[in-house]
Amino acid sequence: MAITGQGTRTLKMTAAADAITGRFKIVGVRWVGATTAGHTAVIKDVDGNIVWASIADAANFETETLLDQWRDGITLDTLGSGIIYINLE
Repeated sequence: MAITGQGTRTLKMTAAADAITGRFKIVGVRWVGATTAGHTAVIKDVDGNIVWASIADAANFETETLLDQWRDGITLDTLGSGIIYINLE
């Protein structure tokens, strides 16, 4: 796993299959550093439902989404490139 920031309000995920367990509230997701148009990032919950997804439209792609979701765990299902930051309440 390549998750840093556990125990803080911002988690950094850098590899597909990174997973976080336990009950928490996601208030935002930020994807930075996607290197190629068409790369994807997908986060799923413990039941395999998509919580958040994005497709890069250019090199050096960056996006941020505000959320208000309680989750019992998530997995970074797909990460073409870059870093995902998960902001918790």
